[in-house]
Amino acid sequence: MPGDPFGREHFGFSDGLTTPPIAGLSKAGDTEQSIRPGEFFLGYQNEYGRYTARPLVAPGLDPKSLLKPDIEGSGQRDFGRNGTYLVFRTMSQDVHRFWSVVDAAAAKQPGPTPADRRIRLASKMVGRWPSGAPLTVTPDRDNPKLATNDFMFHAMDREGLRCPVGAHIRRTNPRDMLDPAPGMPESLSVNKRHRLLRRGRTYSPPLVASMDPGEMLANGDDGVERGLHFICLAANIARQFEFIQASWVNNPQFGGLVDDVDPLIGRRGRFTHPDPSSATSSFTVPGMPARCRIHDLPDFVTIRGGAYFFMPSLSAVRYLAA
Repeated sequence: MPGDPFGREHFGFSDGLTTPPIAGLSKAGDTEQSIRPGEFFLGYQNEYGRYTARPLVAPGLDPKSLLKPDIEGSGQRDFGRNGTYLVFRTMSQDVHRFWSVVDAAAAKQPGPTPADRRIRLASKMVGRWPSGAPLTVTPDRDNPKLATNDFMFHAMDREGLRCPVGAHIRRTNPRDMLDPAPGMPESLSVNKRHRLLRRGRTYSPPLVASMDPGEMLANGDDGVERGLHFICLAANIARQFEFIQASWVNNPQFGGLVDDVDPLIGRRGRFTHPDPSSATSSFTVPGMPARCRIHDLPDFVTIRGGAYFFMPSLSAVRYLAA
């Protein structure tokens, strides 16, 4: 990432770990998490066993036969095949505000030192430690050697006692926790219909070069805007990107919660509980014997702009050039 010596986004957490394997393309072979290529590229079967709608042209408009025939047998030429749709967002991150809020809320959390309490609460919000190690795998301490994407929630952490149900990584990729049968293949099948190929690139230098939260707090807010250029690919923007945003990230009732949205990127106040004093600004940390709730969270991420694009294949580009 430009300006980032650690491969982390500006809040200080490793980014880009959750890349879904595409069936038929992995050298290691397919796994239960492999996604059919039609979820990301047009002209291939998706997780429904169908072909996502894509732009076609009449054969007469392709006299040089630069485009492949429609695989569904319509007789038309497939302008969309091997293409995809690209979502772009510029996301401004209020880094000093994030760590200031976490620092204040962490004062009441368990942990031997203020620094430990800060990191622990922030990691609960993200669902991973700064190294990328998931809390579901290593709940008590960070371990860079365990920065993996190969885990499920249901068997190891169905109640969210390790990684909270409303944490960022659980909302954006619930894995095997979805109805109709959490923990079963049917649940994972539902999840596979809403995945993204995603990358992020930071802009502006980090608040402090070390990415240490204590130094970020001591340094103060330097007034520089910094954030992330978010890019993702999907064959169906509505069913994938927009669904994730509306039904998981910004849904206050996600996973049985009441008035929480994504603690990292969620929009506060867009939905309200029947009690008008509640404005989706809470974060719930499950625990035994009792849960903990962090209230009055502000927005930490602001969308500055973005767009949807069609990304054509090389054959489509040659067709346009001709």
